[in-house]
Amino acid sequence: MSQLGKRNVVSLRREWRLFDKDHSSSDTFLNFCDRTLAVGEFLLAHDVAKAGLRIHKNHRILSQKAAHALCKAGSPYLATQVLEDLVSSGVRDVETQSLLASAYKDLCENTTDSSKKQHYADLAIARYEQGYFSQDALIDGDDQTADNLYYPCINVAFMHFVCITMTRPASMRKRRESSARKSLIMGSRTIGCRQPLLKLIFFSVHLRNPLRLIPRQFN
Repeated sequence: MSQLGKRNVVSLRREWRLFDKDHSSSDTFLNFCDRTLAVGEFLLAHDVAKAGLRIHKNHRILSQKAAHALCKAGSPYLATQVLEDLVSSGVRDVETQSLLASAYKDLCENTTDSSKKQHYADLAIARYEQGYFSQDALIDGDDQTADNLYYPCINVAFMHFVCITMTRPASMRKRRESSARKSLIMGSRTIGCRQPLLKLIFFSVHLRNPLRLIPRQFN
């Protein structure tokens, strides 16, 4: 870290000690949280978001920031707890579901236990799918909306791919491949085939028989 960066971090920590944690608005907490994330102070960012949540219960964006900071700090399991609580409170938008799925995806990638890997992959798939279907009726041509829907589809396909080599018997592997194909097709329809071909190239590098996953419109 540069000397300027170190000074910024010290300044932020000093500012946090003087921060009005009992009366500040949610926007004030969010602003400070964003500043700490910007300099890579992920644990401090989590502390800021957590303090904000004490007085702004189940605040959607503060919860998302807390979970994001935990994931960046290397604690995806704690991030899932924060986000599962948020979902339980009734917040089920695509951003929350996708963040939760991403945390499960990190847990899947970080474990060497094959049964846990498949368990976390299935949890990630379920959350990505819930994120997609929570908003699939809102497609209106807006790029941001389309991207919010496109990425859950691609990640569902990726997580099925992760599980293919671990899945037994062969009939279940075929089911995984079929589910991955369907997710890619949904993603391509969401944004008018704008990006999925690039993702299909990625899959072709990793799959022994990639054509089985490629939707017919790309053949």
